Amino acid sequence: VHEAFQTEGLKGEDLTPLWLEQSWTLAVLGRFEQAVDVAQAGLEAAGGRRDRTVGQLLLQLTRAETIQGHFDAAVEHGRQAVDIFESTEDARGLATALRALGDAYTQGGRLDEAVAALRRGLILAERTGAVEDIAACLTNLGWAEFERGSREEAVAQTRLAVEHWETIGHGS
Repeated sequence: VHEAFQTEGLKGEDLTPLWLEQSWTLAVLGRFEQAVDVAQAGLEAAGGRRDRTVGQLLLQLTRAETIQGHFDAAVEHGRQAVDIFESTEDARGLATALRALGDAYTQGGRLDEAVAALRRGLILAERTGAVEDIAACLTNLGWAEFERGSREEAVAQTRLAVEHWETIGHGS
């Protein structure tokens, strides 16, 4: 990705997809502080646009900030991503954004908001057939319900999540 930024043929082109890829790669490597910096630079480069790539950059921020424990920032960026995916009528992106926002709410102790976001994300994921989003929403919903003290509901959601993860052979 670093080399691509320096490629002469890309001068003057929209490089926000490269910012997104670099942020994602850094997050996968566990370098969350750098992932946040890169995603923020990508947002600056996007110049106020509100498209799918910008929504994905905001999702990267949400995930990385949640892991870092910066829950207020994660929630704010998650809400911005939700707004973009709603306005562009991107149901798949919206399901993923609600999944990330729900996790930020849960980790920040905002459990009722987490459950609401995750249930909405689950409905959208089921509508689009996105098995990974379905399973992740169920996993996160199970955790949120556990944190709320709803043990039976937590177990039920987690069991459903396991079934979905197993259908795609995912290690989760």
